[in-house]
Amino acid sequence: MEKQRDVNRVMTPVVQTRMITGYEACNLEHGPGMYERMKSHMSRHVDTTKSVMFNDASEQLLVQLDMLQVPVSHWSLMLFPHYKDQTQRRNSFPLHSSSYLKRL
Repeated sequence: MEKQRDVNRVMTPVVQTRMITGYEACNLEHGPGMYERMKSHMSRHVDTTKSVMFNDASEQLLVQLDMLQVPVSHWSLMLFPHYKDQTQRRNSFPLHSSSYLKRL
């Protein structure tokens, strides 16, 4: 359960790191019209880095999800050792069985 919470938190540090340049540009602003210039800095920064931020965050999320799969697979083998393969385990649950999916 703790690992699942960590997966949910993986995107925030990635986005924060990518936003530092935009925050620094805003921090340098002073004087009249500074709010509008700050908004402009942030808007341009997000426009230019949003794809990279999304890709980096997605990649980190996938890595974390891959790391979760190993314990889940191991756990299912411990709970259902009498099933010889993945298909038997999957079909033992109504939500994953083909007959259930055909009804949807």
